[in-house]
Amino acid sequence: MPRAGLRPRVKKDHDSENAFCIEKAEKVPVSRKAPTKTVRKRGKEKACLVEESNAVVKVLKLSNSEIKEEVDARRVGVVKAEVHLQSITMNGDRCSTGLKFMGAHVSAAGSIDTAVENAVKIGAKSFAMFLASQRQWARKPLDDLVAEKFRQALKNSGILPHLVLPHGSYLMNLGSPKPEILQKSRDLLVDELQRCEKLGITQFNLHPGVLKVYHCSFRSSMTHLVLSYHRSTCGIITRDECIEMIADGINAALERTKFVVVLLENMSRQVKIHILYFFRLIPMQGFPFSIQGYTIGGDFSELRDIIALIKDKTRIGVCFDTCHAFAAGYDVRTEDDWRKTLKTFDEIVGLQYLRAIHVNDSKGDAFMVKRRRCSDLGCRKDRHENIGKGKIGMNGFISMMNLPELNDIPLILETPWESDETYAREIKLLNSHIA
Repeated sequence: MPRAGLRPRVKKDHDSENAFCIEKAEKVPVSRKAPTKTVRKRGKEKACLVEESNAVVKVLKLSNSEIKEEVDARRVGVVKAEVHLQSITMNGDRCSTGLKFMGAHVSAAGSIDTAVENAVKIGAKSFAMFLASQRQWARKPLDDLVAEKFRQALKNSGILPHLVLPHGSYLMNLGSPKPEILQKSRDLLVDELQRCEKLGITQFNLHPGVLKVYHCSFRSSMTHLVLSYHRSTCGIITRDECIEMIADGINAALERTKFVVVLLENMSRQVKIHILYFFRLIPMQGFPFSIQGYTIGGDFSELRDIIALIKDKTRIGVCFDTCHAFAAGYDVRTEDDWRKTLKTFDEIVGLQYLRAIHVNDSKGDAFMVKRRRCSDLGCRKDRHENIGKGKIGMNGFISMMNLPELNDIPLILETPWESDETYAREIKLLNSHIA
């Protein structure tokens, strides 16, 4: 039976080898006779053993080594014993272990297989990394030998592939109104997903896109800002058009790849402002500036609208960033706040799409509007802070570590990096608060 608070799992039939439902058994004709007694063992790292015996499919929660022992010991009645290395049912449902899989964004400098080694060093049970340089569009092809080394290192580490979450390049903007940038972004996404498939990774995280909208005139006093918008000469698209472009880019990439699930990261609703030039006289003097972009994904409804346009719903999901959510106005400072935010997410997007968490505290940034000080919640500033040192606070992360809705998905630290010891310490700290 699923733990209290977990959503019910739904069986999917699209993959005859992999699809099954953990909550119930399915009758399967099997000619061999098998033992009627089932041995159950517990392990720290759990996977699923599917055993077809006596005309029944049984799902056992076993560690990797225990699966091998179980199969070797019986040698009869086991038609298929497979450690499932990816999410295998509709909309992100996984084998339920009831465990938390803490990890961090690690370096893959030198060779991508070093990312696995770096993750193991800090005690991570999940991890993220960049698949190639995030600073340039052109990339060298992924060498077959390097890909094989990564797959072998991952297998030896005991970290399952659905707990590895590569991060997309920051150059990518699937919502760009500039045709050249848009095409480069779409090509880059295809390349990223093909690299994931070559490495045996089943999920990929990206920022949805940035809507470039307006040139503005700016009038300033010491306490008050007035923005007056007019159309840019470089091209305008609306929010809905931007969302449609993002979905089109993802659909095109999914059609050219086989199994990788794209995760949309929620954003901070940040508006990036670039000052063109500046008058020395500040009070009530006007000067033009441009808004570089409005990040899509800060509002849960924007994630919902993108997902609604994706053709294959089994290959789309959401990565929930705690700092971004807090900056966008979704509170996660207490257990009640978490439950309210998850309820809102479920009502708007659907918890079945929640497939990963980026674990970050927030520096916040209180600001003044019409002489009134606004709180750090909803500050729209993407400023990560180390766990417990920011405006979310330790209580918010203790609550997070005990939410059953967040079991069995990668929980990835992206806090300010000082050394590997920082991540190792934060992973240990968060794991220590699991009840």
